[in-house]
Amino acid sequence: MSYLPPDTFEIEVPYVAKCRVGEREIILSAVRDFRNGHPVDPVQRRKMEVMFSAAIIVGYSDMEPVILSTASADRYNAATINGHPAVIVRPVTPEGWGEGRVVFRRDDGGVVDIFGNNIPLEELLKIAEGVRCASC
Repeated sequence: MSYLPPDTFEIEVPYVAKCRVGEREIILSAVRDFRNGHPVDPVQRRKMEVMFSAAIIVGYSDMEPVILSTASADRYNAATINGHPAVIVRPVTPEGWGEGRVVFRRDDGGVVDIFGNNIPLEELLKIAEGVRCASC
């Protein structure tokens, strides 16, 4: 990825789940989990005086594209990301509140799924445009 919004940090170690089908290795899921905002102070977390930071999850799979979302149909749009067909799920508000998502198929047949919660659609699109990898 060549773009992440300012103040974004990774909160989990990236992971990859694979399986073998004959001679072919298939990526079931490769995930990187980020938050945008300032890291939460553990003392504040215990006091439950925490403002939740925005979530960004970037996933890749060799599987067929599936979009699991509770978004209403009017929030879905077709698009193109780096010349690839894509589906966009717009956040609830233009400021980014609620779930947003950009899903697109790559030339190698894999699918990239970028999920954001409380992230403006413009930022999700910049992240998507910045995905440049042979296998994410």
